Amino acid sequence: MSLRTDPVAIEIKALKKYFKEVKAVDGISLNVKKGELFSILGPNGAGKTTLVRMLTTVLTPTAGDANINGHSILTRKNEIVKKGMRVMVINSGVFMPTCSKIVSGSCKNNLIH
Repeated sequence: MSLRTDPVAIEIKALKKYFKEVKAVDGISLNVKKGELFSILGPNGAGKTTLVRMLTTVLTPTAGDANINGHSILTRKNEIVKKGMRVMVINSGVFMPTCSKIVSGSCKNNLIH
């Protein structure tokens, strides 16, 4: 009997980013499977933008690593940039109108279900 494993699009392993004594991201680990819709939510200063900047190779992590479609953000930056990682940022002040234009049907109903 073989175990089926779904392909992982984003694999984050103990990723950290420190700015002097400020811990912007402190050891996050998670996997996102190919085809999954994924969002990062949190209050101001929680490290969301810093995490995205590391995943898109704009910032280099202090520690840890992440793989985007099998390419390390530390050693394979060119492949990640060439393959075109997509990021959509939605400001909470305009979330519902923006979302309703993108998602067919009622945005609120799609988010609840």
